[in-house]
Amino acid sequence: MFFRNNGFFLTHWLPLILYCVFIFIQSALPSPDFGPSWPLSDKLLHFAGYFVLGVLICRAFSRVPILNTRNKIIIISIAFSTLYGLSDEFHQFFVSARHADYLDFLADLAGSVVGVLGFCWIASKQWGTCFK
Repeated sequence: MFFRNNGFFLTHWLPLILYCVFIFIQSALPSPDFGPSWPLSDKLLHFAGYFVLGVLICRAFSRVPILNTRNKIIIISIAFSTLYGLSDEFHQFFVSARHADYLDFLADLAGSVVGVLGFCWIASKQWGTCFK
């Protein structure tokens, strides 16, 4: 079992689970009004949110023993965060005062990719490997 101890779950998986719940709840609410906006400001928010999700997913998956190579971690992390972004857009399709947007999904995808690759790059500099 890859949950070796409660500390591992609390430090690597619980933040990811809580962040996914946060995204889901936030997506179920009407779009917040941040005051004056500029073109594509919501895309920047999607990018930033899924950047964080990509980092958290990669961090959690980097401790799963069967994902013992950097390429596996990267591919699975990007796939998981991308599918979560797709499910989030699908969810918004059914929420009043929200709408599904393929550009939001592309921003989610870009944020996820940059977050995953950024985490692996920093982790390889710090630990010498993406998985620790």
